[in-house]
Amino acid sequence: IDKLPKEIGEIVLSVPYEKMPKNILKTFFGLNQKLENRKLIFSVKHSKTIDVFDTRTQTICWDFDTIVKANSEIDRVCDFIKASKFSPLEALAFIHDYVSTVTAYSPTQENHKWNDKDQFFAGAFLKLPEFVCAGYSSLMKEIIDNLGMPELSCEIFSIEFTHLKKHRTEGHARCFVCVNDQKYGVNQTVFDDPTWDNDNDLTHKFTHFAMPNDSLEKARNGLYEYYYPEKIEYAKNKANVEYVDENLCHDNFNHSENQINQLMIEKVYFNVLQKTFKGMSFEEIYHKLQDMVEKSYDEQELREFKGNLISKTPLLSPFEAKSLYGYDEEEYDENE
Repeated sequence: IDKLPKEIGEIVLSVPYEKMPKNILKTFFGLNQKLENRKLIFSVKHSKTIDVFDTRTQTICWDFDTIVKANSEIDRVCDFIKASKFSPLEALAFIHDYVSTVTAYSPTQENHKWNDKDQFFAGAFLKLPEFVCAGYSSLMKEIIDNLGMPELSCEIFSIEFTHLKKHRTEGHARCFVCVNDQKYGVNQTVFDDPTWDNDNDLTHKFTHFAMPNDSLEKARNGLYEYYYPEKIEYAKNKANVEYVDENLCHDNFNHSENQINQLMIEKVYFNVLQKTFKGMSFEEIYHKLQDMVEKSYDEQELREFKGNLISKTPLLSPFEAKSLYGYDEEEYDENE
């Protein structure tokens, strides 16, 4: 570094993927401090495999601060989940809430392409964020993958649908999650969509959290008609994204002892809220839950979706919630 000519203003580091081990990132952080006024840029060669005859490759460059923030935030979220001893379903709820409120939906403005920064999890952490459904979904998967909780796994679907009122076909990315949670008696696959719980005000909602396996069916949807989804496979060691003609919907399962419904979701979120906002009174936490229920139910009505919610007011009574406050009989232990 000391021998670099003064004329060199940028140093480009080629890395295999945006998410890096902590020790590697720490090394780059130390390097950046020595560079004085020079810029350190991360370069990732992303490839997208459409089919065996069509693989498109593009180099994407990120500024140093964006990658540091993206990595630090993912590590922080994972550390908080572990320290809070969230059960798998509670972890999913916390991740859903974090991802859906991380930043407002903000597409790259010019000539929208597959390799725009809004397609990748790091796009949320740009100084001026660029982030759409592919970004929200990839951030959720990145957090779950890095969490390393065996009872929680995530895949991403690419889904086309027709908006029945606007009479146009659109593309969308949505997560497909497998969760096995003994605390709540849940062992099944669910759909999860942090994008559609996002808005410009970053309102906390759980309309599209842990949706039923049949949530793409016509019987549940008045506004959208969904088509055959494709699985998106990630090979992170070489930053490759491949669209696979594999419909995981056919492999969904539900071996749960209990049904995921509004009451269970409210219990999950109440437990998450009280660990997230330690020091808050019972009344403050319950009010937060009330607000989330109301906003989530309104969103479900707006989407004309028959999901998990059946009431605009909490089904979890203050009396029952009080029994959960400050007391968690079966804290999740990943070593059990």
